[in-house]
Amino acid sequence: MTISTDLRAFLLADPAIVAIVGDNVSQNKIPQGVDQLPAIWFRRSTSTDELTLAVNPGNNVQFTEEFDVEAVTDDDVELMEELVGLLKGHQSQRGVFGSGIVQAIFVDDSTDSYRPTNTSGDDGRHVGSLSFQVVGYEE
Repeated sequence: MTISTDLRAFLLADPAIVAIVGDNVSQNKIPQGVDQLPAIWFRRSTSTDELTLAVNPGNNVQFTEEFDVEAVTDDDVELMEELVGLLKGHQSQRGVFGSGIVQAIFVDDSTDSYRPTNTSGDDGRHVGSLSFQVVGYEE
């Protein structure tokens, strides 16, 4: 599995997120069609492997992955609040994140006042965005 697949699975494992978006969580684009909102769109903006950090248990490959996320709904901020809460709640928890071990998750920025990347305009929709980092290692 890739970190992007792991992120999608992580988001879809949260009952509050699924209650809002169903399975409308996509990487790099929101599929076209009817009933595609609300939705979560994400892209990996940066990926770094560190091979020389002393904190690596057993010389495992340490990684830092940065993601940009957009939460698109017709009318409310609940989805954005759930996303930020889920990620910030995971900040202090070290443990499995898909196929890697997470050492930290940092929410760098989140906003409700944003021009979306996933469409040419917001078309009267509520769009929230956030950026976050996942720092961990693979065994």
